[in-house]
Amino acid sequence: MTHKALQNIRILLIEDSVDNQRLIAHHLTKEGAEVLIAENGQVGCELQHDSTENGKPIDIILMDIEMPVLDGYDTTKLLRLQGVTTPIIAITAHEQIYDRRLCISAGCDDYLSKLVVPSMLVGTCAQWAASNAAERDAA
Repeated sequence: MTHKALQNIRILLIEDSVDNQRLIAHHLTKEGAEVLIAENGQVGCELQHDSTENGKPIDIILMDIEMPVLDGYDTTKLLRLQGVTTPIIAITAHEQIYDRRLCISAGCDDYLSKLVVPSMLVGTCAQWAASNAAERDAA
């Protein structure tokens, strides 16, 4: 059996672009992840809540920053206020150091460019999934 970097990892992708949804989900599922997709922050918050209530917690949240209804900054802040500790990785087309700081100060744990490099996407998700699993095991 081939080792897949994200085997048995549940990822919530909150992204409004259907093309980006397909591309990112493709790279993640190829590595064994189960990907849930929300088209905006409001739907993302509902999916995260429902997953927790159903005993199938999300391991990682990939958060687009610019979305209609509820943007990535406000969604992240809301999730953190609700007590969600799941790693949140911002995904944005903005690549300035200032943009990274805004994402981190909103409550995101990490930051990726929307110029998706599959190895960076998978590697970052695998790193945070491992960290999240270790924290859960320690609790």
